[in-house]
Amino acid sequence: MSAHNQQSEQDLYDELDESVSQQGGTEYSGEVRGHYNPEDNVLPNGDLTIIEKRRRILECFSDMMAHSISDMENYFSELEDFITLSDNDKVHLFHSSMLEILILKCYWTYKNGQFVHPQTQEVMVNKEILLLGTNDVNFVNRFLGLFHEMEQLGFGEKEICLLICISMFDVGRSDIAELDDREGIERRQNGYVTQLVQLVKPEHVSDTLMMRTTLKELKTGFAELLGRTESNHTVDMGQKVYEFIERLRNPEKRANSIGGGQNPMHQQ
Repeated sequence: MSAHNQQSEQDLYDELDESVSQQGGTEYSGEVRGHYNPEDNVLPNGDLTIIEKRRRILECFSDMMAHSISDMENYFSELEDFITLSDNDKVHLFHSSMLEILILKCYWTYKNGQFVHPQTQEVMVNKEILLLGTNDVNFVNRFLGLFHEMEQLGFGEKEICLLICISMFDVGRSDIAELDDREGIERRQNGYVTQLVQLVKPEHVSDTLMMRTTLKELKTGFAELLGRTESNHTVDMGQKVYEFIERLRNPEKRANSIGGGQNPMHQQ
């Protein structure tokens, strides 16, 4: 790697650290996390250790995840098919589908195997950074492979929004609680599937629908990645992400999140 590329890489890690440096330690479940001295992981020549690079990447990814969760809360708070459901159905559908939806949302910044800033087109995340942050070759290859296929099929914002809604209204999940209007939710999903089938070319319908299977597999890998990151006490994922993970793990906490009016998706 050239000296120029090394400097660019170092700048990126510095920017990743700055993007979350204002958060401070997060107190969660009785322990203070994120109080960690990064200077302990700087080599004598000034380069960062692998541990420190991974910490910065994971904290940046966690920050992005928190913002994406908020974006999706806002999106579904304005979607008629969602807000007309009962609070019980809204909260369980949201948490059961959100890992798939967060994966799909990444496609909006994907371009030619990398993730770029939507305005400047500057590369924000590439395969090398994904591999270093996740330490999971299989997950990264499937993650990028899905987006490469979408790009090859010419997917745009409309196709991704339809896939997001199909994921949201999926009642066929083993981790989903009892729903008040299962049939109504299935009708909503069928409507989005119909729109997607009509949108893509006939020869691409089968491949498009098979993406649902890939998404479910990626959801499992994403959940495992979150679990590993949560157990890494050098990484501060932020209060919003920790609370979200707790609700994924404990459906009773989802029910307790209803009613305060603090979250747009809980409002009628």
